[in-house]
Amino acid sequence: MPGVIPQQKINHFRRLTNNFGVFSMSVSLSKSYSLWAIASLFYLYQFVLRLSPSVMMEDLMQAFSLDATGFAALGSIALASYSFFQIPLGAFADTYGIRRCILLFLSLCIFGTFIFATAHSLWIAQLGRFVIGLGSAAAFLCLSKTISQWFPLDKRATLLGLTMVVGTIGALNGGVPLCYFVKLIGWRNTLLFMCVIGLCILSVIYLFLKEPQKHKNELSTKPSALTSFKIILSTRECWVFAGTAIGLFIAITVIGDLWGVAFIMKAHTVERHVAVQVVSFMYIGLCLGSFSIAWYSDYIQKAKPLITFSTLMLVILLTIVLSPISLPFEMCYPLFFLIGFFSGAEMLCFSGICKALPSSIAGITTGFLNGLVMMGGALTQQCVGLSLDFLWRGQVSEEGIRLYSIEDYRLALSLVIPVLIIAFFSSLFIKEKAENYQTIDGGPPHDSIL
Repeated sequence: MPGVIPQQKINHFRRLTNNFGVFSMSVSLSKSYSLWAIASLFYLYQFVLRLSPSVMMEDLMQAFSLDATGFAALGSIALASYSFFQIPLGAFADTYGIRRCILLFLSLCIFGTFIFATAHSLWIAQLGRFVIGLGSAAAFLCLSKTISQWFPLDKRATLLGLTMVVGTIGALNGGVPLCYFVKLIGWRNTLLFMCVIGLCILSVIYLFLKEPQKHKNELSTKPSALTSFKIILSTRECWVFAGTAIGLFIAITVIGDLWGVAFIMKAHTVERHVAVQVVSFMYIGLCLGSFSIAWYSDYIQKAKPLITFSTLMLVILLTIVLSPISLPFEMCYPLFFLIGFFSGAEMLCFSGICKALPSSIAGITTGFLNGLVMMGGALTQQCVGLSLDFLWRGQVSEEGIRLYSIEDYRLALSLVIPVLIIAFFSSLFIKEKAENYQTIDGGPPHDSIL
């Protein structure tokens, strides 16, 4: 385990990147919010794309003759590419700026969606999902960098929470409509329609997202990507926050994004659109939790107790949901809401790691953490699929799709609980410092931008 980075090394690195603090003072708060809002359109869009396989599960399994393992691979390949390219994309964003990064990788999202929509063989569909994951990898990373550079320290957790609100709005407004569109015009035409929406968002970002000229001139003055990466790897807090964040977001990644709809349908014998509505309550909870937990953390200037309590609550809630105890269907709504709410504490891990390191390397810092979080989700998704096929009892539907029992789903999805237990113990090692709520030069937090 890497040791704690010497304080003198951090101070030296901050002196090298001090000009970025000067830059932030030249940007008004209203301008910062405008830049964040425009960049958020990309994050909203890719969130809908990430959710789409769970809504199209039966259609995709039938179209490509998939079992649970194959479907999990199709869903998780986007997360895998998302994870692998986080750190290189962080370096790209730190070097070339947010605008270029968003325009390039939003275009990749649209292109990958088109490939997926028109694929008639499994490997082409997997290629499309891989490209979608690659394009999506820049969305949260760019927003995190925007927040780290253009907002004061004491507002960053709140803004990261608000960023997650934008993403969950995409999930809330994407899940149910996608379900109806798939039923009305088929999954291929639905994805082609998503390409058109993506092109509209690309046009808006191209026309209205303009970075200040001063920032463009300063990009060349930052330290190298290798130096930045060494700083991250040698910082103890980065590893502690990573272990915690993986657990906090595992329920959203595994249940919300992929297996939740099928689980609800099997557990309560309901139609797909009803199961989608139940899972949407997880995103409503995530929406409210991400913002309210982050805001309260900024208010009390503490994150550790909120993170630890949230991980413990997730262990309890998921144990209830996945237990063999027969619960009334109506209980699913508040339970899934609370799971999403406490998952929102993940934003405190991102704000914590960004506060521990200079804002000029926020791209690589966010890429490091986000890459590990998404890789953990991708591996767990795949393990759930493998477990379902291992537990499969030979039953198939009239269309030849494998059928899994509710006991199979409960056992397979229970893999998220040990991940959360590890996250809980990891959160106990978080160390908060008072200077994390001050500016680099020691002044009041608001002085950096107002």
